[in-house]
Amino acid sequence: MHFNDRNEWLYAFQICSLSSLLCTFAACIYMQRLKGDILRSSVRFVMLCSLSASTLSSAAAFLFNLSIVLSKRRADTQLEEASTTEPMVLQERSSSNPDSTFLFVLHNVLYILTTCWVLVVAGELFQLASVTIDRGEKSERAVIKKYSVMAVVLLGVVTGASCTATLIEKKTHSHLKLMIAEQACTTIAIVSLTVLLIILKRRGRQFEHLHGVATASPLYHRLKLILLVYIIFTLPFCVLQTKLLLFDQDKAFRVPDTVSHIAIILHYFFGGALAFVMSASQECCFIALRPILPARIKGSARFQDVLDNVLSGHGGIIQYSEHVPIDPPTRPIFVFTDIEGSSELWSKATEGFIDQAQQIHDDILRSNLLLYNGYEITTAGDAFYLAFHSIDDAINYCCAVQVELLKAKWPKSLEGLTTSTQTIRKACLRRTLLFRGLRVRMGVHDANEEAEGKVVIHRHPVTGKTNYMGLSEMIAQEVGDTGNGGQIVVSKRVALWLEENPLTISTCFKCKYLSMRTLTHLDLSLELYEFIPKMLQSRQAIFAACGAQKTLARGSHDHFAISLTDRMTTSDPTIELKS
Repeated sequence: MHFNDRNEWLYAFQICSLSSLLCTFAACIYMQRLKGDILRSSVRFVMLCSLSASTLSSAAAFLFNLSIVLSKRRADTQLEEASTTEPMVLQERSSSNPDSTFLFVLHNVLYILTTCWVLVVAGELFQLASVTIDRGEKSERAVIKKYSVMAVVLLGVVTGASCTATLIEKKTHSHLKLMIAEQACTTIAIVSLTVLLIILKRRGRQFEHLHGVATASPLYHRLKLILLVYIIFTLPFCVLQTKLLLFDQDKAFRVPDTVSHIAIILHYFFGGALAFVMSASQECCFIALRPILPARIKGSARFQDVLDNVLSGHGGIIQYSEHVPIDPPTRPIFVFTDIEGSSELWSKATEGFIDQAQQIHDDILRSNLLLYNGYEITTAGDAFYLAFHSIDDAINYCCAVQVELLKAKWPKSLEGLTTSTQTIRKACLRRTLLFRGLRVRMGVHDANEEAEGKVVIHRHPVTGKTNYMGLSEMIAQEVGDTGNGGQIVVSKRVALWLEENPLTISTCFKCKYLSMRTLTHLDLSLELYEFIPKMLQSRQAIFAACGAQKTLARGSHDHFAISLTDRMTTSDPTIELKS
């Protein structure tokens, strides 16, 4: 290779490493502008740590290449005499210049540190995508404190390792060991990210339901982008270096110089690409591009709608659809659902069968959310935590879901797998279908600030999802845990509201007293009622046989002023409901 050609590649390496340095530094500044969010979100904190390590790594790479250029200028004759059988990257990295050696070692160690932090980021994103809920502010701060200590310790280890490796370089050729460790870290990162993405995809977590709309999960999408960055920008360099380190030089260096240099350039661009996929957002891109967009585009109504949506902080990828995303309610009506006997069912069923049945269940619950202005708070296993803007929407949603679950095309192998999946028909001429497939219990409770205190509304800084905390939310969980599969249980206030507003419900119904439940951990008693839609009223006999149904005659309930027992209502006063 000609001397001038080699210098041109060195200048290219400098430009690439400088570009990565500027990108990662800008990303760190952008993350710092989030201020309080950094200390409230462990994901953003570890992202900042990985970007900081990447910034230092890019700076070391730039200074290393600069030192090589300067040393080559002082020794032009030595460069002309250098053997072309040894690739430029190894020749320069084994330089006898102590400064160059230190910078090379520092760059490698910081790259390893960056990869370690990226794996921590991946773990945090995976946890969020799996459970769709954070640890809570107090726990988040504790985790951030732990990561802060780890960051200080790792920084000290990096400094010590770099100095030690530089001092013993001539005796041990430590740069070769560092290069092996560097490629090992790259391989571990690629394999780990791939495994996490496969697990999330198998669990159906590549999609998320934000504000009632199914969108590509931003967490899954970001993990996939990080994996692509590693594959595109580090894998070619990893393969090249592994070949150089493991095989005989005369055979290994048959790779064309241009190919090896392009691999090095991609490797130096790694920091900039990582900064983009970690910190760039739709908000960032819109703000950056808005000044150069034509006036006619900036003035269009559609552009303003998109811009307002992005700047308002809605998470996920922007998708246009006929439905408008549902905002989380400020005075929520909680609906908590759970599959009856799910633990026993999943222990007996095969993995593929579990996924199929769970997907049918999830699709039914989520497809009805938009129709009834529902908001998905989170899920926990097969349980759904939902919030609605009104009681009638919540009740109509429960009725629609129960009917769809009954009519769904469940896998044949589900039939009779457990007692809770047996198909049951009414013993009559028409053989009315009562149960088939998965049975889902539902509980409905309204938030009431006067009776139960304020509900704290918390929006997660990374996922954009809204969570609710307070006594009303805790009571709603208890209501949801009370019933049998296929039963809709409501609290007393909801039952009173239904008694006063029967025409808001789309089907004939009755509310019947169920039980008085004492919640010792909350120091209160909860009066519960069963909401019975007309089309499912024959299920009452099954629930009574399970011992879940009680009547007013079993105790004194004079404190409940109006009689709900056996009271049937209908949206059309002219219709009579016959037993």
